Amino acid sequence: MEITQDHMARILEIIESFDCPEHFSCYRSAFENLCEFRFVGKDVIECLDEKSKTCYHHFNFGHGRFCKCPLRLYLANNLNK
Repeated sequence: MEITQDHMARILEIIESFDCPEHFSCYRSAFENLCEFRFVGKDVIECLDEKSKTCYHHFNFGHGRFCKCPLRLYLANNLNK
């Protein structure tokens, strides 16, 4: 899905709303550096990559790793990225 001006405006709002210890590497890579995921619920995604083990934004629950990054959640929910 194409990133529209409206999407980009919202992405920039999200970026301004929190500090990212990863320095927004996903944004700086033009969203090429994103983990694989699967939807568990509307606002819940499970991280499927091994690299998510070292991601600051993940949390473990049961046998899964889940994402709490507001930018990653926006991209998954709105751009299917």
